[in-house]
Amino acid sequence: WECCPRDWLWFKGSCYHFSRDQKNWKSSRDACNFTGSHLVAITSKEEQDFIARNLDTVYWIGLSDQVKENDWRWEDGTP
Repeated sequence: WECCPRDWLWFKGSCYHFSRDQKNWKSSRDACNFTGSHLVAITSKEEQDFIARNLDTVYWIGLSDQVKENDWRWEDGTP
């Protein structure tokens, strides 16, 4: 069953939006949060391949070392 907002792509039960807006990481994260979504946390090779197939430029993902330098975590806190 597939039901995503206009201009979003469905993959394995989730909707993905590849924004054309040029923002820094924090602004991108905030824009996602404002719409009730989040920067992607890649959890499988299959998901990574789906994302790679749909890229035509550079995009931010939900991985950062904002809390502690060189301690990379997904937005949900997982390493």
